[in-house]
Amino acid sequence: MDEKAFLDEWPLTEIQKAAVLRRDYNGMIAEGGNIYFLAKLGATDSMSFVQIVATMTGMTVPDYTTMMARGGRSIQGQLSKRQNAFVDGESE
Repeated sequence: MDEKAFLDEWPLTEIQKAAVLRRDYNGMIAEGGNIYFLAKLGATDSMSFVQIVATMTGMTVPDYTTMMARGGRSIQGQLSKRQNAFVDGESE
C-alpha cells in the first residue's frame, strides 16, 4: 500500500528508491538492479517481460517484438570502436 515505506525497510539509496517508485527500469539497472528482480517488479504491475524491455528501449511492444523477430538490433554502433572496425572489415 505504501511503496515508499516498504522501500525504506531495505538498504537502498534514495536514488535507487526513486527509480523503483518511478518504474524507471533503465535507472534501476544503472543503480545496480538485477533484471530478474525488475521482472518480478514488473509482474506486480501486471507487465510482461516484453512490455518491460520495450519500455527500456523506448519502443512500443509491437515495434520491439518485430525488431526481435527480425534478429534484434543491428550490431552497428553497439560495439566498441575496436569491435566495430572488425565488423566493418578494417584491420587493426
